[in-house]
Amino acid sequence: MRTLRLADRWHRLLATVRWIDERQLPGMYVRQLDVPGVDTKFIERNRGVLTELLDLQLPSGRVDFDAGDFERRYGFRRKPGYVRFRADDCHGWRELTVRAEDFAAPPAGITRAYVLENEITYLAAPCPRRAMLVLGGGYAVPVLESLGWLADLDLVYWGDIDHTDSPSWIGCGRGFLASGPCSWIGRPCSRTAISGSPSRARLRRAWSSSTATRQRCMRTSWPTALASQCVWSRNA
Repeated sequence: MRTLRLADRWHRLLATVRWIDERQLPGMYVRQLDVPGVDTKFIERNRGVLTELLDLQLPSGRVDFDAGDFERRYGFRRKPGYVRFRADDCHGWRELTVRAEDFAAPPAGITRAYVLENEITYLAAPCPRRAMLVLGGGYAVPVLESLGWLADLDLVYWGDIDHTDSPSWIGCGRGFLASGPCSWIGRPCSRTAISGSPSRARLRRAWSSSTATRQRCMRTSWPTALASQCVWSRNA
């Protein structure tokens, strides 16, 4: 029955599997597959059945069964991740964007990193001395996880606690936050303390409990906000 449901694309699925088996070269991107009627959207839509067919077709040495994505599983190159940041001293540059895989160490003299969720906040915030501001956003965690040196810095995540992505950011980022000093701030100068490992519910309660706190946060100056103790500290 499943084959019948896939009948209109079955020949393209088989052609894709055959092309990968016979013609894939090291360092290729998925987009370089040269199969008539097959594009990256087709691969994405049919990733499940292609995975089943490729696992059966390819020698075990060509399949990374522990990989969590299609590209790594079958030896394709992934689109590089980029880190966008500002630093106290960027040798004359106000802002830089570099490949994460090439970002082997923080800029010289940096001891603290602020990961800011919102782009305008990232652009508007003044950069303190010996610090760097990193644009995090809701979906940059896999990229930032590759920067092992972040764990050696005083690391601060700055985002809205009531934002849907923010508690998820903490959960996803636990791996590289585990070994260094780390803090969470909701918005400037929120002084609510959350010790230990913050759950989604605790973060939401801490931020939603006081309208006055939220209003004060919007009026706080940048120097006060950047110097303040933060909402969540593992060292509390």
